[in-house]
Amino acid sequence: MSKVKIRMKGDYIRQDGTCKLYAQVQIKGVTVKLSVDMSIEAIFWDQNHEQVKEFHPNAAELNMMLEQVKANIFEVRKRYMLMQNHYRAQLPHKRGKHLSSYEI
Repeated sequence: MSKVKIRMKGDYIRQDGTCKLYAQVQIKGVTVKLSVDMSIEAIFWDQNHEQVKEFHPNAAELNMMLEQVKANIFEVRKRYMLMQNHYRAQLPHKRGKHLSSYEI
């Protein structure tokens, strides 16, 4: 099962006072960090809920964008898994017969 968390890179603050956000994706024990091309001031970030705090002027829009990032990552994961299952179905059966393939 994969996990996706949105994190803030708080160890580096830009000159405008913002910190970069990134998606931390964990699949089968391997963790990957992906940029979400968004930065925000640390006072507006809620680390526990992994979202922009409500008192930010654009909180609703930014949080929808972050949810879309998560959804896109899960969509890629789902397509990858379906593709893997498709190829497994094409492998020869033990008795030398091929399993029937299916279209996705």
